[in-house]
Amino acid sequence: MATPFLMKLMIKTYIECFSISRILPDLLKEEEGLGAHTSILTLCPSFGLEYFWCHKSLRPLRELIPLQCPKCAVLCSMTFTTVGQRAGTYKALCPCGLTVEKDAKIADAKLPQTADGSITSWGSHLWFGSPVAVSKAWDAPHSAYNVS
Repeated sequence: MATPFLMKLMIKTYIECFSISRILPDLLKEEEGLGAHTSILTLCPSFGLEYFWCHKSLRPLRELIPLQCPKCAVLCSMTFTTVGQRAGTYKALCPCGLTVEKDAKIADAKLPQTADGSITSWGSHLWFGSPVAVSKAWDAPHSAYNVS
């Protein structure tokens, strides 16, 4: 799963001289399958940023969820929704009546949203540094990172 992603990343950074912070979000959208297995960390001197994959029925808010309901033991019957305006909190529901609310402990994460309100795509979470440092790296001119 990681091979196509790493090949594209190396071509974009070392051959085409793009900034990793600029190309990584778009590359991750192309590699949805990779997200089911791992998060991606970008570590820079001024910030650390984690990209994590969210899926409405497999990994709500990056949490790995068992495929089987703990109450009725039915496979793939659970659905998930975010709870109110609190980022990082979701509710697991099963047709058998099981309702569980969990806190994913990522309150300051940027979560992906789709038109129907479900969360399915890559989100990001700042490990250290500030949003200003991330914006500065994002807005840097090409001459700042092209070292050829």
